[in-house]
Amino acid sequence: MKYIVFREEDVPQELREAAPPAINSAAIAFQHVADLQTAEREHFVILCLNSQNQIIERVDLYKGTLNTAVVRIADVFHEAIRANAAAIILAHNHPSGECTPSQQDIDLTKQVSTTGKTLDILVLDHLIVGKGAFYSMRESGVITP
Repeated sequence: MKYIVFREEDVPQELREAAPPAINSAAIAFQHVADLQTAEREHFVILCLNSQNQIIERVDLYKGTLNTAVVRIADVFHEAIRANAAAIILAHNHPSGECTPSQQDIDLTKQVSTTGKTLDILVLDHLIVGKGAFYSMRESGVITP
């Protein structure tokens, strides 16, 4: 068996820069869903990530009402499995601008996280997007790695 070894400097600069950045913080994840701040209805989004925590795909799963988006856990994981995701980040907005989670938000996050462990798809975070701010379930300790 023959191996070919490349040094980083052997790879053209444009190819090195082409790799998407890893999502390694809630603030970076927020940049990918910041458009939800101005939505007039609740939206539920999934960021599907590869094993290096790079975004494979953004799925806008649900568009709800002024203050509700019904989420079916099977639909969340259907999209993650379809995208061959190693991990996901959930995000939804509160059109009121307030990003404090409801008890339903917390319960949903825990259910999705538990299901993800069973399916070997890590739920890295669930962001709630308000106007000019966001809430991270991971950083708040609602879900843990």
